[in-house]
Amino acid sequence: MYVLKRGKLEFVVAGLTMPCTASAGVGYQCPFSRVDAKCKFSGPVEELETHVQANHTFALQSIFKLSDKVHSAEYAELGLPSTPITNAAERQASDRALRYNKQKQVQPTRAQTAREKSPIRILSQSSTSSSPATRVPTPPPATKSLRSTFTQAPPLDLAIKSKPPKPAYDSHFPKVQQPTAPKSTYKSSPPPNPSTAQPSSSTVAGFVYDPTLLNVDTRPYSYNGIVLGNLRAAPYIREVRIPIDIVDHYGGLDLVLTSLYDLVEEAKEPCIFHLITGTKSITTHSQLYRCCGTMGGKKCKYYKEFRQALHADTIICWKCWTPSSLPQLRHPETGKDIVCKGREDEEDIYRGIPYIVWRIDALRRCVFHFLGIPEFADRFVSVVDYAKWLVDEAFDDIRNVTNMLMITWACLQLRSEDAFTVLDLTFPSDRDYPPMVSCPQ
Repeated sequence: MYVLKRGKLEFVVAGLTMPCTASAGVGYQCPFSRVDAKCKFSGPVEELETHVQANHTFALQSIFKLSDKVHSAEYAELGLPSTPITNAAERQASDRALRYNKQKQVQPTRAQTAREKSPIRILSQSSTSSSPATRVPTPPPATKSLRSTFTQAPPLDLAIKSKPPKPAYDSHFPKVQQPTAPKSTYKSSPPPNPSTAQPSSSTVAGFVYDPTLLNVDTRPYSYNGIVLGNLRAAPYIREVRIPIDIVDHYGGLDLVLTSLYDLVEEAKEPCIFHLITGTKSITTHSQLYRCCGTMGGKKCKYYKEFRQALHADTIICWKCWTPSSLPQLRHPETGKDIVCKGREDEEDIYRGIPYIVWRIDALRRCVFHFLGIPEFADRFVSVVDYAKWLVDEAFDDIRNVTNMLMITWACLQLRSEDAFTVLDLTFPSDRDYPPMVSCPQ
């Protein structure tokens, strides 16, 4: 009847367990005090047993009556009469005790109560016939048969539809254009005549580019009498800043620069133009100067305009365009009598890749999105603006790391992860070339 488990007293009757809360210095509270607000009893176990038998007889009898088991021994122990109680008042008391029941032992009782309240049982009890009611299945509607229901439905299409292949690069890379995307911006929508065009939002207001002032026939190449390397860029290039997040994502600046050195070594052959664009070479060569593509020879825009506008200070070697102050790039020692020689491949990579990225729209948007600046992918409108931005330092607190290095690393890193397989890498013609400057000189 009363069980003491781990210092806690429990009152067990008809499979129902009710805890008896201990009261300091008094004993235990009545287990029915939780369901009977009028019961305030607290005392020792002997008095508690007497109290339950004297004051909660109706509740005990209701529990036994509603239980699905016969507990004759507990009836005799409690001294309860064997006659079931059907008084309405006693029923009310037993319902209050039943609401307290939240244990798993009473699940059969609840299931039985649910069966008693089922529609079929209620129908059988209310029926005047003495025989038990039988369940008769309801016939289907006469107007629509089961066969007609299925025949009216359309046939199922069980054909397996193939899904398009996923990109070969990771989810943190940009979703770049498919090969069916439009071609280069300059090719699909060529720039209007500079003499009649209105200044764009990226240029200085009121400035109109005059191509007749550009002299690339005689050295030194100049625009309006100013050497191309000394031309001013538009002020908007100061807003284009690469976030440091992409460097941290790849393990820090030291690992990025070390990876850049390895990627440059792997990209030395074949020619960087054919390596990036994926085009076939007609002749055997490894340098841009002998390239059979758009960037080959001295008469192309890359040699006559872009290379002349690209001017850096002393932190970059003027022969191979490698920052000599960064030990991760392993530039050979130079001095007063030591000249950098035999590094034409590095020169083509560090200067050629940023130019290729800029000229191919899909590649430029992919690289800029990878670096975290997708909003600036179509911002550079002139050669000088882009060339001046390339030689600027990419980060505020890190010296000698230029935007040119970050563009080169991003392009080679994406290529090593097969991110260019879904890009349209068609190189535009030199006829669709952007203007030299976008602000007055």
